[in-house]
Amino acid sequence: GARMIAHPAVAIRPATDADIPACADLVDRVHRVFFAWDAETVYGLDAFERRTAGEIVTLAWAGSEIAGLISVFWPDNFVHHLYVDLPWQGCGVGRALLAAGLTNMAGATRLKCDIANLSAQRFYERLGWREVARSGSRPADSFLYLKELPERPPA
Repeated sequence: GARMIAHPAVAIRPATDADIPACADLVDRVHRVFFAWDAETVYGLDAFERRTAGEIVTLAWAGSEIAGLISVFWPDNFVHHLYVDLPWQGCGVGRALLAAGLTNMAGATRLKCDIANLSAQRFYERLGWREVARSGSRPADSFLYLKELPERPPA
């Protein structure tokens, strides 16, 4: 259906240093809605910068607003964060960000998804990710998802 198509007003591009405070705000805003029960999360700019250190952050822009972001750690083929702001969920923004984040990755690619986040699990499973492990010992236990991407052609 139409929900699968990324909104035409959304542009995907790498984050700059100037974007990082707005990224931290978006992550905090979305996290507070979906993980309101999680008292252990530390919010704010410093926490976001620590969590994404060494990662490639890519943004979805809707006009002058950030609609979502993905953060990947290329050395481990690991998708660490994928957040879509609340008004943009279900519009294809997450799918477009995930495709952008997986660019230049190959082979076994992994991400973690909180067990409590059912909509995210359905999202990843629809896109071909499969659960391979569980971890954790509190309500924020997580699934490890795996997807085999095509190998890079030889340079």
